[in-house]
Amino acid sequence: MLEGKCTNCGYHVFGWALRFQRYQICPKCDIKLEITEDGNRVFKGYSLFTEEEYPIKPPSNVPTTPDKDKDGDS
Repeated sequence: MLEGKCTNCGYHVFGWALRFQRYQICPKCDIKLEITEDGNRVFKGYSLFTEEEYPIKPPSNVPTTPDKDKDGDS
């Protein structure tokens, strides 16, 4: 059985409905629930308000442009 717990307020819920995104958010805090099964962490829930951060690395072969003078002259 899946178990969801809010790390902020302690809200606690059980059920297979935690497999679906709409039930993976704390109704009090609007943050992701910590989802566990048999005491083992399965995943962190889904929330529109706490989106994942995806760092973007530019390619290493991007040409750089020369800096312009402060006066606007090249």
